[in-house]
Amino acid sequence: MVLYGHSLEALIAMAVAAESVERVRGLILGDPPFFNHNLALKESVWYEPFVELHELISRCRSAAEMNA
Repeated sequence: MVLYGHSLEALIAMAVAAESVERVRGLILGDPPFFNHNLALKESVWYEPFVELHELISRCRSAAEMNA
């Protein structure tokens, strides 16, 4: 699959790709907010949303389940 993300979603797409290397063939990043480029993800304000998204994706088996 190829993931696209704009702004914060670009960072989320990168995190998903990093966790699913075998499934993600490419990334399209639109205006990612790299203003925190010197911070590790765990030090940023985005860490908790990434963890929550990862947990949601891990619990769901399909996109349909995520939309329910």
